[in-house]
Parts: sequence; C-alpha cells; structure tokens
Amino acid sequence: FLADLHIHTVLSGCAEVEMIPPLILKQAKRLGLNLIAITDHNEIEGTLEACDNHPDMLVIPGIELSSREGPHILLYFYSADELTDYFTTHIKGSLRKSQYMAIQLSVEQILSSSENYSCVTVAAHPFGYFGINRGILKCIENKTLPPEIIDRIDGIEVICGGMSQDLNDKATKYAGEHDLPIT
Repeated sequence: FLADLHIHTVLSGCAEVEMIPPLILKQAKRLGLNLIAITDHNEIEGTLEACDNHPDMLVIPGIELSSREGPHILLYFYSADELTDYFTTHIKGSLRKSQYMAIQLSVEQILSSSENYSCVTVAAHPFGYFGINRGILKCIENKTLPPEIIDRIDGIEVICGGMSQDLNDKATKYAGEHDLPIT
C-alpha cells in the first residue's frame, strides 16, 4: 500500500510546484500510489478539487498550516466538508496576504481550534528543512515552544524531501522513542 501524505499544488504558492490536482492524481496513479493527501499551505482549493475528482484514488482532505512561530502543522480530515468548515471558521480570517507566509495563529491556537473536529494533526518536517525553523521539534530544541506542545500532536512526519537524511533519521528515532505515529 503506497501513499504520499504531503503533496503541494500550484495553489500552495510554491513557485517550484507546477502541478494541478488532476495531474497529481494522474501521476500518483502512474506511480502506483493508493492514497494521497494534498496539503497546500494555508489553502484548501487543491485538496477539494482532488476530492471531487478521484474515481480510483483515496484522497484525504488536508492542509498544511504555517503557524505564527514558524512550525508547520499538517491536518488531515475525514471529510472535505469538515475541512471546509474548519478552514472557513478558523483559518480564512487569519490569512496574511502572502499565502505561503504564516497565518496569524500560534501553534497552540491551531491545535486548540482543531480539537472539535475529526482530524489528525501531524508535525510537518519536525526538525525544520533547508535550514529554516519550520519544525515543532526544532522550536522545542530552541526553546521557542514549550516541550509539552508535542503531546498535543497525533504524529510526526519522518520522510520529507526538504529535510536532510540525518533529520529524517532523527525524526524517525524521536517518534520511536516517544511512541508517536509517523507519516
């Protein structure tokens, strides 16, 4: 069973990404993936489009939120309707002009606002990536977030193309030592 749970579309504001949801679905099928999650930065249109057009692919509605402190949080929902409600109620009003930049919510606010939804929270690239302070565990190490914040996360990402192999291994080791689910 093959899955990719952290895919960005052109809607994510990432200049290097040229993929649109139909092309991502086609490529995922060609690669033999059974499940994908489109998790654009602070945006849900790509995942909603993929959810509407997936006759033979399981698509998990998701989003990657860029917190005020820096860490990115992946949220995976059980339905597109719940994702839409969450986004409309808690995220849309806190967006900054640049979609790729942080929303105006803290990690604590993101986690608190997701508690009343059927969703799974995952720390994206937990030790940062490309030298940027975008990971929860990196912020805990730097003492910019309290250590207990990780207790509110359901799992951590351990394979991220933007993290070095050493950081992916470090995330895997951390997850094993703390009995955390991994993506």
